[in-house]
Amino acid sequence: MTPQLPVEGSSYLPMYSVLTHKTGLKLPGEPTEIALQVLGNSGWGRAIFELEDAEGERFISIGAAAKGEPTRWMADWMPAAELARMKAMSVSDWNTNDVRGRSRFNFDGWRYVRFPLPGNYPGENYHRPDNSNWKSSGDGVVQYPLTFKKLILELPEKILVANDYRAPDRPDIAIKNLSVTYSPFRDVTPRAK
Repeated sequence: MTPQLPVEGSSYLPMYSVLTHKTGLKLPGEPTEIALQVLGNSGWGRAIFELEDAEGERFISIGAAAKGEPTRWMADWMPAAELARMKAMSVSDWNTNDVRGRSRFNFDGWRYVRFPLPGNYPGENYHRPDNSNWKSSGDGVVQYPLTFKKLILELPEKILVANDYRAPDRPDIAIKNLSVTYSPFRDVTPRAK
């Protein structure tokens, strides 16, 4: 992807390109992660994935909606008093949009960018912890199989380097090898001994 500069609008806003699969690409089974090999330019671009489940619910990796009731996965990590305060303010998933930076291209050279997929634990369909990275058009419960629909690549025109706001040394990025993994979900929460 090579930006055709200059572009209209503010140089503070990111540029983007959308790659859409014509019919959608079925992802059989219950994949746990999506990956993409990226030739980064240290320009803090990012990959955004759009999926659809078997019921037609759309999932996009831009974070859950930031309005209404806090969603149930916030109770997994947030103190009860803070969650109650958020309910009183009618504020939901504030800043759950990839807070760990897994979808960002903050590197030079080739590297795999790996991002957890939305999903549920077996049984009661309780969500996986990283579901808060996915905005959904419905109840957020994944009905398998998932279908890959779009890849959106976002690049800032300029980045802050020390105290200088400038274009990356190389404005373009390259991508290849879109893949998914099926490894069992691993809980990495430390346990008391």
